[in-house]
Amino acid sequence: MKAPNAPRHIAIIMDGNGRWARARGLERAEGHEQGVRAAERTYRACQERGVPHLTLYAFSYANWMRPQDEVDMLMRLCGEFAENNRDEFVRRGIELQVIGDLEELPTSTRRQVEETIEATEGGTRMTLTLALGYGGRNDLVGAVRAIAARAQAGIMLPEEIDEDAIRSFMTTNTLPDPDLVIRTGGEKR
Repeated sequence: MKAPNAPRHIAIIMDGNGRWARARGLERAEGHEQGVRAAERTYRACQERGVPHLTLYAFSYANWMRPQDEVDMLMRLCGEFAENNRDEFVRRGIELQVIGDLEELPTSTRRQVEETIEATEGGTRMTLTLALGYGGRNDLVGAVRAIAARAQAGIMLPEEIDEDAIRSFMTTNTLPDPDLVIRTGGEKR
């Protein structure tokens, strides 16, 4: 059932799983696994309420600096999330897309994610975007570099560079601006 005045785009920064686990005397891994379950409940609830776009900031560019065993576990969970929910995404008409550099992901994770992207292509009831290895500043720098190269090559004039031009070169260019941004974990930044 579509909620009246449902947001068009909700973005969730998935944070605090390790702190959640520590507060309960659990291993960090259990916190991350609970985060995956929460993500599953969230995409279902958003779709059922008629939210057409949901972005889950699941693994930031800065997360690559975490201990390797934690990075490996997070990558495994991201791949499993995509693979384990693939059939449900298809049934529900959910199209999966990713922002971030897929080439940086481990081969098995990238394969699981790419296969789910392919299987869900054309889903019309909701777009679920996973941010994997994504950093907003990195995205902006990439956009500015692309624009600078075009300007240097004479393809783009400096006066053509505006907010819309910059946005068109960002990896988030297909998404509407979020109506609601939630950072889980209780930290305020």
